[in-house]
Amino acid sequence: MTLEEMAVIAFHWRNDLHWLHHNVRGVNFEEIHEKFGEYYDKALDDVDFFAERALMKEIDVMPNLSTVESSEWNIIDSDDETSVEEAFEMFIENGNDYLEALDLCRDYCEKEGYNDICSDIDTIHGFWALEIEYKAPKVE
Repeated sequence: MTLEEMAVIAFHWRNDLHWLHHNVRGVNFEEIHEKFGEYYDKALDDVDFFAERALMKEIDVMPNLSTVESSEWNIIDSDDETSVEEAFEMFIENGNDYLEALDLCRDYCEKEGYNDICSDIDTIHGFWALEIEYKAPKVE
C-alpha cells in the first residue's frame, strides 16, 4: 500500500471515528463520545502524516484525497443511532482493517527504502493496536 493510498485509508478511518463520535448512544455516553473524539483527532494526525510523507517523496496526494474513493475500505454509514456495544464492534472491526493497511504500507516503505517513515508507521501502529486490541471493550 503506497503512501498516497494510506492517506486515503487514514482519511476513511478518521471519518468512521467521527461518525462513531456523533452517533453513539447509551450508557457512559459522555465518556465514549469524548474517547471517539480523541480518536478522530489522532486519526487526523495520521492523515496529515501520510499525506505529508507522500508529498516529501514528490508523490501527488491531492487527486486521491479530493475524491476520497477506496474500494479497500468498508465505510461506516448508517442513519441509525448506534449503541456503545455496536460502536466498539465497528471500531474493532475497522480498526483491525486499519492495522492491516498500516502493515502493508510499512512493507511498501521498507521495500522503497523509506526507512525514516517505517519507524513512524510502527509508532502509529503501536498506538492503534493498543487501543483496539487491549483498551476497547470486547463485545460478545
